[in-house]
Amino acid sequence: MIRSRFLFSFLLLLISIIPFSLKAQYTDFKMRLGLEVEKEIIDNLDAHIELEQRYMHNISSYDKTFVEPSLSYNISKHFSTGIIWRIQIRENNSYKMFSEQRYSAFVKYDVSYLDFKLKLRSILQYGFDDITNAGFSVDQKLINRNSVQVDYDWFGKKIKPGIKFELFHHLNHPNGSILNQWRLKAGASYLLSKHSNIDVYYMFENEFNVVKPVDAHIIGVKYGYKF
Repeated sequence: MIRSRFLFSFLLLLISIIPFSLKAQYTDFKMRLGLEVEKEIIDNLDAHIELEQRYMHNISSYDKTFVEPSLSYNISKHFSTGIIWRIQIRENNSYKMFSEQRYSAFVKYDVSYLDFKLKLRSILQYGFDDITNAGFSVDQKLINRNSVQVDYDWFGKKIKPGIKFELFHHLNHPNGSILNQWRLKAGASYLLSKHSNIDVYYMFENEFNVVKPVDAHIIGVKYGYKF
């Protein structure tokens, strides 16, 4: 009962801080295709590598590609921490390819209640961000991302529907720290075998307090394999 009340109160708090004044200049439809591999190195220490291809402008043009290796360590049954390194390739306004990098650290808390699993995560990242019209120079931004996710074990645990909310806080903005983006994601993960799964999702992304903000409707598919 205490956990369910905590979950309900936390979701209400997040919803209350979502900036509902949508002032996006235009709306876009995007697609993401991903692959993720995970391997346990030693007890409680896992290595991950993720590859993702993104498309924008109503899925009519290439957006970006990134490779993201990471390490995560389980501090206890419910707490974990880790580091992430992202190498990204995309086009500039002259259609020339260039690369940029981003470094992140995170802490995560997981807890299960009945058939539900609650995941809370806070990330501190330094480097570029994913704002659509942020510019094409390597912008060294310090961003704090906080998210809450709820998954549900369904149909004998073969399929797990879930919903996730994430809020972005630009800490070193020239005008002071500001909120500039939020995401709401809904989808499901299907267990293909003991080691593999496929995720299908829809995500709505709203940018604000930035130049030329965008509302993005995103569909995505990701295949995961765990050794």
